[in-house]
Amino acid sequence: MPMQDPSERFVHHAMVVMLGLAIVAAACATTIHWLSPVQQPLDLIVPPTMLVLFAVLLIALLRQPRWALAIGRYALLASGAALVAPTWLYVTQAVLTPGLPLITTLPPISSLLLILVLMVMLFFPTPQAFRVALLVWILVAWPCWSIYCCIRWKWKPREGATC
Repeated sequence: MPMQDPSERFVHHAMVVMLGLAIVAAACATTIHWLSPVQQPLDLIVPPTMLVLFAVLLIALLRQPRWALAIGRYALLASGAALVAPTWLYVTQAVLTPGLPLITTLPPISSLLLILVLMVMLFFPTPQAFRVALLVWILVAWPCWSIYCCIRWKWKPREGATC
């Protein structure tokens, strides 16, 4: 049964495009990480997992067009989880490994965080969007910000300035 409402058709087409681009991005990330001379275990797990998940969601969307908003929300929540896991792993690794600066291991997650927050604002209802965006920001940006503040605090010439 074709969709009659123009807004439903727009959301469906937007979701097909979003999932298609997400599949291409996940395939590129998978290829880049598999061909990289230095491979991190998480980098070999997250991109292929997201590729499969986005492909399954796209197939579900093509079979059930009326599920577009729900599928979009699942895709965004999965994307948030895919940003949270590497952030915490690499920040923890940088804190626990002496001489390993975070800048050498952390992937460019901040640009993806901005895109994710904007997409959350589009696909979630306003009060829920604010809570989800805040939660994702806290889980992704806070560890990096806290380690940055800790490093700046250590550089100040005061006694007892440790994290």
